[in-house]
Amino acid sequence: MKTNTYIIVKSMLMHEDKFTYQTIGDELNISSKTIRNQLSKIEAILSEHNIKLLKQSGVGLQIIGEKKDVLECYNFCNSNLNVTEISSDIRKNVLIYLLLTKQSKITIGFLENLFFITRPSIYNDLKDIENYFNEFDIKIIKSRKNGIEIITGEKRRRKCLLDYSTKMFEQKKDNYSNLKKIMSWMDYLYNNEENHNRTYIQNFISNIENYASFKITKIELDRMINWFLISIDRIKTFNYVNLDLDLKNKIRNKKIIEYIENNKKYLENKFNITLNESEIIYLASLLSSNVTSSFSSVYEESLNPKNLFSIIKEFCDELDNHICFFDKVYFENKFLPYLEKYIQKLNFEYDLYNPLTQEIKAEYSKLYKLSKNINPILNKYNLKEFDESGLATLTLLLADIMEMQIKTLKVYYILKNNIFEDDLNIHILKNNLTNVEIITDDNIENYDKDDIDLIISHEEIKKINTPVFVYPSLITQNFL
Repeated sequence: MKTNTYIIVKSMLMHEDKFTYQTIGDELNISSKTIRNQLSKIEAILSEHNIKLLKQSGVGLQIIGEKKDVLECYNFCNSNLNVTEISSDIRKNVLIYLLLTKQSKITIGFLENLFFITRPSIYNDLKDIENYFNEFDIKIIKSRKNGIEIITGEKRRRKCLLDYSTKMFEQKKDNYSNLKKIMSWMDYLYNNEENHNRTYIQNFISNIENYASFKITKIELDRMINWFLISIDRIKTFNYVNLDLDLKNKIRNKKIIEYIENNKKYLENKFNITLNESEIIYLASLLSSNVTSSFSSVYEESLNPKNLFSIIKEFCDELDNHICFFDKVYFENKFLPYLEKYIQKLNFEYDLYNPLTQEIKAEYSKLYKLSKNINPILNKYNLKEFDESGLATLTLLLADIMEMQIKTLKVYYILKNNIFEDDLNIHILKNNLTNVEIITDDNIENYDKDDIDLIISHEEIKKINTPVFVYPSLITQNFL
């Protein structure tokens, strides 16, 4: 028996309602004649599992049989094709997509037929999906009238679609080769060779960058392209965001919205959509909240630079307790634009994003912990706390200032005059500490006391302003 017979049977089994030869042919990219030629073999397979193929002239075909028999037949076809059962992870990804883009009723029965699994398996999948949606404040509800659906605003739905699509891009495409809707969605977002969608949006954003004199980082540009494409796809199905039009005033760079207003026809003509005022503000806010600005432009454009400086000063005071001699001016120049970008994102309920969050947390665990000290300060100013991605990005800045000190530290090592011990300790210090000049009793007379940044001593020294570190008999890595 030809292998494609089992594929045809599987395709038929996945239809809960009536279908035609042409429907199956389109799904499998074969002709209706090919299906008719194998009809006797198809009916034989179905009959072995107590399933009947009902044929009605002018109406179509329909599978008639018990669900358990349909499931058995489906697994039988899989075994003859050496196909494994769809994994739970793949099922959940498919169901998340269906819920986020729902155009028709999704019932437990529909999912049983789609995945050929039992209700308990579907309910287990839904528990994990509910946890995922909770991260975006999206709720799943189940009702007889509407089936399974999600309750959320359009902005949150798009934000979740963005996160979902980013994760799906990392999946093996072959896992979804039999799931036409998923493949079409991923091709729409990522198959640039076929539809050139990404190039078109990238060029559109690039024109805005030039017109409004700003830059978006490569990582954020990729997200912006996806976010634009997701928004366009939602608009095509008449799912619009509903924004307070006063939000337009919170967009810092007015040229961004000016360009989109003047050139929206290019997007409308390319994708056959209509951009209303809310959608224009929405797209402009996406770009505005991801702009990489200079210190001076942030200072000029910020609605409340005094608050920003107060937050940074308090955070620097906190860092003083943990990091010696860091360049506060450099830190301020770098942190101010990021803090302003964060507040812009808050205005439009967007997230901070860093794809290396987990790697940064692992590599710089102590600095990541230190970065959390920003959150109580933000709370004081009634601002939302940094999430993991925001803290990870701040951690990179802390790692940067740790790498570059303002000056070489002058360290006075007080000798114990123990044979070999002093020499060993001095060499350990020199080999393990960067930007450090070791001074000893032998050359201390060449320096003023104000030249010394810190003292390393074998015993406590009181009534002195210079920081003193008391070392153990032998200097250890923990001490360093």
